[in-house]
Amino acid sequence: MSCLEEACQAIDALSKFYEGMIDEDEMLKYPLLVSFTLGSEGKIRSGESVVEVIPKLIDYAHDKRVELIGVLFNCCEPESITKVIKEIRSNPQIHHHLHHPPEPSSSTQALEMKDRPKIYLGAYANRLTPVDPKWSLESSDEAQAMREDLSPEKYWEEYVKLWHKSNGKDSGDDACGETNCDSNVNKGIVSELGGVQLFGGCCGIGPGHISVLKEKLGEK
Repeated sequence: MSCLEEACQAIDALSKFYEGMIDEDEMLKYPLLVSFTLGSEGKIRSGESVVEVIPKLIDYAHDKRVELIGVLFNCCEPESITKVIKEIRSNPQIHHHLHHPPEPSSSTQALEMKDRPKIYLGAYANRLTPVDPKWSLESSDEAQAMREDLSPEKYWEEYVKLWHKSNGKDSGDDACGETNCDSNVNKGIVSELGGVQLFGGCCGIGPGHISVLKEKLGEK
């Protein structure tokens, strides 16, 4: 998704599809993950701030009786994902929406959110060179080049390892990757970076990268 409106349209479609199949006070039985692509500055492609979008998205999904369980960031530079994770972790007003907040939510916030699901965070970066903000399919006459500085080992060491970091150390209990997913995720408190539970890759992130993630996360 490249903006909040697109994500809301997906929620509308899911809600409409199941209209009449469930009671009015029931939530849809199929949970939803929404993934956004980011610009180089760490904002959604539309320019919207993730910190502002996430609460609106949670409320919209709840009003439509769609259970939103996670927000992911995909098909963008890993540097952009690092920026957005830092923004999320440094904004207390959003912490009570997360399964892994940097600090416990206040009792008031917990009361306000008791009927809202908390969300997991996910990161699926790509290996493309930076895409021009003005890029369009019509104006492109060749495939976007791949960067040569994002080996499987570097993707882990400089990005995924930090996104996964918990309590100043790595904790395998906090991880849920595309190769291995445990629904009983540890509800620990995480540091400035970290707290991401869903890992994988997009364009250019190949089997070699995923194999390293599986190996490293399996060691934790």
